[in-house]
Amino acid sequence: NSPLNRVFISASANEEIGSLDPARYFEVLGNHGEHKENILSSNCIPTSFSDINTESYSGNATKVMEDRFDSIKNKVLERILTLKS
Repeated sequence: NSPLNRVFISASANEEIGSLDPARYFEVLGNHGEHKENILSSNCIPTSFSDINTESYSGNATKVMEDRFDSIKNKVLERILTLKS
């Protein structure tokens, strides 16, 4: 499984959303839904991730993973530069 499919999440949250499409994650998480943007950005997940629906795949999952890769890569490079100085 790709590291791009991994996030740090509590076991209880994972139990609640593990079998759901990304499009439904934040509906189920209830109160956490109000923190959706912060949750996504802190995990380098593009906001378009929440539009993925595996029941009616529209082909945007590849683009979301490419965007996430770029975001993680940029964060790592930024961190390396801070360590260098």
